[in-house]
Amino acid sequence: EEKVAEWTRIFQDELRAVDPDVHVSLTKLEEKVEKVFATETQKQLISSLFLIPNGIQSMSMDIKGLVESSTNLGVIETLHNEIKLRNEVRSSVSSLKQHITNEIKYIAELVGAQFEKESEYPEWPYNPNSPIRDLFEKVHKEKYNKDAEIFAVHAGIECSVFVQKMPELDAISFGPDIFNVHTPDEHISISSVINNWGYFIEVMRETKSLA
Repeated sequence: EEKVAEWTRIFQDELRAVDPDVHVSLTKLEEKVEKVFATETQKQLISSLFLIPNGIQSMSMDIKGLVESSTNLGVIETLHNEIKLRNEVRSSVSSLKQHITNEIKYIAELVGAQFEKESEYPEWPYNPNSPIRDLFEKVHKEKYNKDAEIFAVHAGIECSVFVQKMPELDAISFGPDIFNVHTPDEHISISSVINNWGYFIEVMRETKSLA
């Protein structure tokens, strides 16, 4: 109980700005535990958790405050005869994404684990000279008499697939107001859908200026 209280204090101190009420609990099992990890397995697992990179790995040099590369150790799964650690690596720079992936691969080799890459999606690097983005900004200013809100996000977006297939493509992503994304409370503003459709039509009328 003393250790549980101690770790609760530690976590509350570390996370006081974002999760001040975090706590650690310990529950006694009703049934006797017949099997536990071997000592060597425990060492391998603990070493992996300490060594595998997790969190922000690099920040964009083009856009202030934008995460460029990250990796998230999001799932640890105990199966019948193995332990699976699942990471998701994201980067807008292909070489950095590969570098982080290689880090995890070589750490797996060091601790005697097996590395497997299940899937990946392409990066979408920032384009500082985007005529289509400039056109959207121009039309937005003319239509709404205010500047468009332009920002970059550290996320996987479908545009990256199109840009990978057609490197000459100039692409942006825009859309209506969506709230509580990826939660059961996710919802969309219907009025903003209507506004965005009208906005898109106006941009299409102006695309001749890009020819």
